[in-house]
Amino acid sequence: MGLLTQFTLLLWKNFTLRKRQKVRLVVELIWPLFLFVILVLVRSTNKPIYKRQCHYPNKAMPSAGVLPWLQGMTCNIKNPCLKYPTLGETPGQVNNFNSSIIAGMLIELQTTLVNRSILSNAQLLADDLDQWDSVLSQTNPEDGSFTLMIFRFSYGT
Repeated sequence: MGLLTQFTLLLWKNFTLRKRQKVRLVVELIWPLFLFVILVLVRSTNKPIYKRQCHYPNKAMPSAGVLPWLQGMTCNIKNPCLKYPTLGETPGQVNNFNSSIIAGMLIELQTTLVNRSILSNAQLLADDLDQWDSVLSQTNPEDGSFTLMIFRFSYGT
């Protein structure tokens, strides 16, 4: 059976079903017109309100990192409408959170971790704690002395 024959039979079947169910045919024709009339009435009764151009503060996506994403969610919770473009509207740039408290704490932490003298002092402290742990583990709890539990700190270099 050819494609044209199948299409002709399908149209004939559809026409026969519509001819037998007249109420359904009327509803199928009137319903879209009714919805369109409702839309036209709503549009004509409410006059449009013209607003100025609006710029929203940028919000980083989770792919930018956890810290920029959390800053974008917490710092712009009110989502204000601004008259001027915001700092982060250039593509690929998320820089309007540089003066936030969290960014300042992160910068301080990075400068502390870069300082080698602080890291070497932390390593010495960890070595001292290991030595105290070995000394205290050699004491005998039966003669009245006690053993302290000291947590081991290790820092990979």
